[in-house]
Amino acid sequence: GPQMMKGYYKREKETNETIREGWLWTGDLAMMDEDGYFVIKDRIKNLIKYKGHSVYPTEVEDLLYYHDAIEECGVIGIIDDGGNENIKAYIVLKEEYKDKGIKEQDIINWAKENMAGDKYPRFVQFIDEIPKTIVGKILHRELKELENKKKTP
Repeated sequence: GPQMMKGYYKREKETNETIREGWLWTGDLAMMDEDGYFVIKDRIKNLIKYKGHSVYPTEVEDLLYYHDAIEECGVIGIIDDGGNENIKAYIVLKEEYKDKGIKEQDIINWAKENMAGDKYPRFVQFIDEIPKTIVGKILHRELKELENKKKTP
């Protein structure tokens, strides 16, 4: 309702996409648990469609943190040359693992053994820092921009 917000300042298009028929469309994906409580799973903009399966990046990220060498990670969907969406993980290694010779394929192999077949990342890239908001949420949008820069000559 109007107590939420009137819109985005000087951004009519975004306002019209977000406020529809008096409702604020947040883009959050939620599920109701067995007790009737709603649990936020992810953002609809971040949802990855891998071979017909809906993959929540936060679910994959949570599982990747079980790997001893991973300090931080962010997961996005990337489009391959055939137009299919694949799962890619950007990973920051813990300091004590940076000189141990861990390869991207090592992370993929571990994930393949420890995750469902439709969840594990097919691509991994090591980076120095995961982009985050001021409150520490992963900026998946910036990871996608990083990916798109690689494709642009």
